[in-house]
Amino acid sequence: MGCMGSSTEMTTKPTLVKIEYFPLLGRAESLRMLCHSQDIKYEDVTITLEKWGGELKGKGDYAKGGLPHCVIDGKRCSETVPMLKMIAKCAGMYKGVDAECAKWNDEQMEVLNGGPMGGSGPWYFANVAKGVAIGDEGRAQAIADWKKTMCDAFAPIEAKMKEKSWTMSAGNTMMPLDCQIFSFYSEFVINESADAGLQDGYDMMTEVFEAHPCMKKMVETIAGMDKCKAFLGARMK
Repeated sequence: MGCMGSSTEMTTKPTLVKIEYFPLLGRAESLRMLCHSQDIKYEDVTITLEKWGGELKGKGDYAKGGLPHCVIDGKRCSETVPMLKMIAKCAGMYKGVDAECAKWNDEQMEVLNGGPMGGSGPWYFANVAKGVAIGDEGRAQAIADWKKTMCDAFAPIEAKMKEKSWTMSAGNTMMPLDCQIFSFYSEFVINESADAGLQDGYDMMTEVFEAHPCMKKMVETIAGMDKCKAFLGARMK
């Protein structure tokens, strides 16, 4: 699903992006970070789980797909990867980027949006939502499966970074894939607002980054950037 309300592709840097999502970090975190990194004003529009399930899901503007949705300068868009690419392209992030890097960025964003974010991750959070305790066999299996899909997604990126001597996941300049990867790191590894009930998730994600040193170095570099520090500082308040 693309962008509604316009027959032409948006090509200019947005003046305002409204990000509609649950009161969570989740899939919307990479969108927030991307906007902040490109000096694009954004607003969070919180949709409660109750409102989503009762009034919105499958209806009207939300007839297809789940959250997040973005309203980019008045044009409604859905699906995380198309939104990331659209915002990045309008901000000029693809200009001058090697075709191989751009293609790799787009392909790997789809991979990350699939298994880690689309299947095994939600299974883990379903266990959390049901109150299943850390150490429970089913929850432990969900964590193990999630770790495997994370490592399966990270392994080719790690290998490509080593092969090409890239400092970022799709070259040597920041791309939306970097924001997507960093969202895992910021939510699970360096989250100062950590919830003790998710400790097994934090531990697992820390192990995943430790097992991929090039990617770990990349996210540590991003975390040290002034813009990122400002973004995280504001989010933690």
